[in-house]
Amino acid sequence: MTADEEEEARRERLQRFLADEVWPRIPAEVRGHAPTKAEREVLLGDDPADLVRAGYDAALPAYAALEHDTWPRTRWLRELSALLEPGSAVLENGLRGSPRSP
Repeated sequence: MTADEEEEARRERLQRFLADEVWPRIPAEVRGHAPTKAEREVLLGDDPADLVRAGYDAALPAYAALEHDTWPRTRWLRELSALLEPGSAVLENGLRGSPRSP
C-alpha cells in the first residue's frame, strides 16, 4: 500500500468512526455551534478525566499491537531497566504504564 493509499484508508476509518460513534451521540440542535458548558457535560460527562481515560483505553489495543521485541522502545525499556536499582521511582508519562513498564 502506498503512502497516499494509507492516508486515504486512515481518512476513511476516521470518517466511519465519526459517522458511527461520534455524530449519533451529538443532538442535532447542538451541531454546528460550540456547545455550552452544560451541553458539553451532557455529551462528555461531568469529569473530563473520564473522557481522557476512555480515550487512552480506546487507543491502547492499537498501540499495544505495534509493540514487539524489535521495536526500539522495547530495547530502550530493557536498557533503562538494567540501569535502575530495585525499587527506583520512575515517572511513566504515557498510556498509564501500558503496554509495558520497567
